[in-house]
Amino acid sequence: KIKKNKMTNVKTCQACYLGTGSGTPIVTCSKCGIFAHTECCRIDVLQKKWTCALCEASKFNIITKPCIFCPNEEGVMVQVYHYTKLLGWAHIFCCDWNPCLGASQQNFTFRVKNWTELTKRMKIKCSVCQTTNGACVQCYETGCSIFFHVSCSMKQQYPFYQSTSLELFPFCPFKTT
Repeated sequence: KIKKNKMTNVKTCQACYLGTGSGTPIVTCSKCGIFAHTECCRIDVLQKKWTCALCEASKFNIITKPCIFCPNEEGVMVQVYHYTKLLGWAHIFCCDWNPCLGASQQNFTFRVKNWTELTKRMKIKCSVCQTTNGACVQCYETGCSIFFHVSCSMKQQYPFYQSTSLELFPFCPFKTT
């Protein structure tokens, strides 16, 4: 499913939901047509031909499922492992903003850092979509107990902040600072 901003006909990155105005070039998967910033899909240089990880895996007949951390199906996906076991596929942004996961620098996959906490988050209801399909993150505002799926909050344009030390902080729309 290719997304274009209906008002401006601008390509929208399916990893961060921002358009071309972010200053980072957008590439298109040569197989499925999904758009992504080179920075979001971890491409160092603009490649003439790019294939997303999900399409790469499909040529090896790897069975894929929707994101394991949210109920939303569209977006740039990566593989998630617990030790050596493949848990499934997840959106890049669901992995980036989930404190229970860590990125692998070798082949751009994600690994579970805190299994106990992740399984707890898989049982929490999202304040946006009202389901427990996936792992929710908690608003970073002190004292706030609102939980949400990363993709649900991005579609609702909740604020997300990245510190100078590259720590990621999700906030609900009710944050006060």
